[in-house]
Amino acid sequence: MEYNLADLYEAIADAVPDNMALASGDVHHTYADLDKRANRLAHYLQSRGIGAGDHIGLHLFNGHEFVEAILALFKIRAVGINVNYRFVGPEVRYMIENADLKGVITQRRFLPVINEAMQSFEPLQALVVIEDGADAIADQESIEYETALTQGSEDRDFAARSGEDLYIIYTGGTTGMPKGVMWRQEDLFFSGLQGGSPGGDPVESPEQLIEQAKEGWYTVTMLPCAPFIHGAAQFTQFICHLTGGKLVLQNGPSFDAKRILSLVAEEDVSTLSLVGDAMAIPLIEEPYLSSPLRKSFCPPLSDSAAAVVLAAGDAAKKLVKRPAWIRGIDHRTEPHALGQRDLTASPSAKLAAEKAGVSKGKVDVAELHAPFAHQEIILRDAMGLGEGVRVNPSGGALAANSLMTAGLIRFGEAANRVLTGDADRAVAHTTNGVCLQHNLVAVLEGE
Repeated sequence: MEYNLADLYEAIADAVPDNMALASGDVHHTYADLDKRANRLAHYLQSRGIGAGDHIGLHLFNGHEFVEAILALFKIRAVGINVNYRFVGPEVRYMIENADLKGVITQRRFLPVINEAMQSFEPLQALVVIEDGADAIADQESIEYETALTQGSEDRDFAARSGEDLYIIYTGGTTGMPKGVMWRQEDLFFSGLQGGSPGGDPVESPEQLIEQAKEGWYTVTMLPCAPFIHGAAQFTQFICHLTGGKLVLQNGPSFDAKRILSLVAEEDVSTLSLVGDAMAIPLIEEPYLSSPLRKSFCPPLSDSAAAVVLAAGDAAKKLVKRPAWIRGIDHRTEPHALGQRDLTASPSAKLAAEKAGVSKGKVDVAELHAPFAHQEIILRDAMGLGEGVRVNPSGGALAANSLMTAGLIRFGEAANRVLTGDADRAVAHTTNGVCLQHNLVAVLEGE
């Protein structure tokens, strides 16, 4: 198997077919469902003469159709070209000509723009239209998106693909006319998609990627806040799907900070992909729940279960190739009465970290049980965790804070980083009581 994005997605879909791949409004697709829908669209496009090396414009708002379409195009070795949905007729005309588009997948409301852009051009080989409540009509032959899917087979019988297949993203044209940036898919996998291991070392083979997805080692739930016409959102899609994780979308044309934060809670999002202060500032300036805490500073209501296997040395080596050895562990507590404590510091966490031996070596990863955003800062300072330490790559308790298991999950997440070889030395922390009253710290190491 090569580092081809369609090949990799198909292999992961076979490995974790029932994992949830996509949440887009009322639409929820498993990996198997998404694969079948992409196959159907791919076969339809093939029936229109679209094939290897052909470019198809994706002139769409964020939604499940964009995800299905770009995957379908890669399956037939064609290339999806992002077309800014804010472009007017002459700009879309430029894109059709400059990118040599053989077809366009668009929304019905944009058909007047497409009609203007196509004046005097030969008809597109494929014009697929997504219904959005508008009543515009295309000047050339077109087909409604869901109808196109009914005309394609869900069989996966495509020709062999290659890591040399292209991925192209067009710039927005803010410093001139839009320009296409090209990558070999294998190059993009390692340079732009985190090598299949978000926050860790790149995989050494496609087979390792599939195994990671099966085990859920790097599985994440990600929400791209940018539109898919921006490369950051597209990269987020593939980073997420290459882990076997769930991609969550805010449908529609505009960034809505309030809706984004609601989706974080509804879909247990662990990672947001943001582009600039225009997105970050509205998220942190949301109304207070109770001053000084905003919704995004607090944990979501969660329900979960967790299990961690403890084993003696010989037994541990029989169970896994690389056990996570507990090299130090300590628990400390502080008075219950808040008036007797300085809530801007955590002396109990500091003492527990000292006794557990956190400072005796380089820490690669720390999973801190910080149910509120400011507590991560307090705990990092108390334990002496510098900027080089990756803290809560899992998303931590701000992603899911189930009452009785959140602390144990921190241990499991930290241990998993050691088990997979992503970290040689990890710190696990859990807390209980009011305002970091109880703190337990453990140091986990590989061989």
